[in-house]
Amino acid sequence: MKRHLAFFSLISPMLTGIFAFFALFLLSPNPDSIYARSEDIFRRDELLMGTVVSIQIVHSDSKTASGLIDRTFSIMKEMVNRMDAHREDSEVSLLNREGAKRPVRVSKELFDVISLALKVSKISDGAFDITVGPLIKLWPVYKRSGFTIPDPSLVQKTLQKVGWQYILLNPQKQTVMFTKEGVSIDLGGIAKGYIVDRAVEFLKSQGVNGALVNAGGDIYALGTAPQGKPWRIGIQHPRDPRKLIAVLELRDLGVVTSGDYERYVIKNGIRYTHIIDPRTGFTVRETASVSVVGKPAAFIDALATAVMVEGAEKGMSLLESLPSVEALIITQDKKNPSELLYTCTPGFLDYTVWRAFSDPKRQ
Repeated sequence: MKRHLAFFSLISPMLTGIFAFFALFLLSPNPDSIYARSEDIFRRDELLMGTVVSIQIVHSDSKTASGLIDRTFSIMKEMVNRMDAHREDSEVSLLNREGAKRPVRVSKELFDVISLALKVSKISDGAFDITVGPLIKLWPVYKRSGFTIPDPSLVQKTLQKVGWQYILLNPQKQTVMFTKEGVSIDLGGIAKGYIVDRAVEFLKSQGVNGALVNAGGDIYALGTAPQGKPWRIGIQHPRDPRKLIAVLELRDLGVVTSGDYERYVIKNGIRYTHIIDPRTGFTVRETASVSVVGKPAAFIDALATAVMVEGAEKGMSLLESLPSVEALIITQDKKNPSELLYTCTPGFLDYTVWRAFSDPKRQ
């Protein structure tokens, strides 16, 4: 896989991630649950995992489609309840309380997602690390007005509690243990993708041949949209929510975008984001967004975070070492912060039906 680099300048403010086209967006008196029908696509949106989760199913029968969507959301909610580190009664919270004391037997689902997380940690040289939780608490960018930059000495002290190598798995007994006191896990960088995978797995088992599951930018396109067409998905500009960077056509593939615009604060002209390099303890500064195409969604979810941390050059080297993944990396020019630089794998362009940046140049 050869590296490609494209330069394209776009100036303006902020946000977001990925849009999935197809189906009509309708407003509902109940903002927590929106149900719409467009031709033979049935759609419902619900608030879950701190974001809007959308399920679209291609089906000929509204009652059957509604039942399938109900059951899919139930599966997703069950997974969220297990993996949310902020819920005291979750399986992850129990592991965090007991994991340094003894091996904790966990569910197959939690064991699988931790195993995959460690695999990504290993191949990314620690750029992705689910033990990063203590560092995240040091950088509460969601506070905006109350945000303060942590003292470097505190960052170094906290780093002693971070390290994927401190997680010990026993596949035979299906147990997890932390080999160092103070270590805990946070699955925020992989759980959404994993939960999307479980939703798609269920829909496939029920004979669904066309569906789109979108968990706040973690998307999987199952089969095809109506008339056998690919699902069309737009990637949004990381600095302007009114613009798209590219439009992709996908079938039986996932796409995940990670960006510095999801949660951030600007202090003294510097953007501090929620994405932290687990090896240094400081927030990512140069990468604006990363969109990865591949499967399963859990893998590309974690991989997108790893590439965000690594940046364009090292991130592209990581991508080149992996089969069947393609990506677009958008970075901020160091010399001219108003200019964005676009790096993409050659195969990424195969999925692109429209893009806002010029033809890539070989490095």
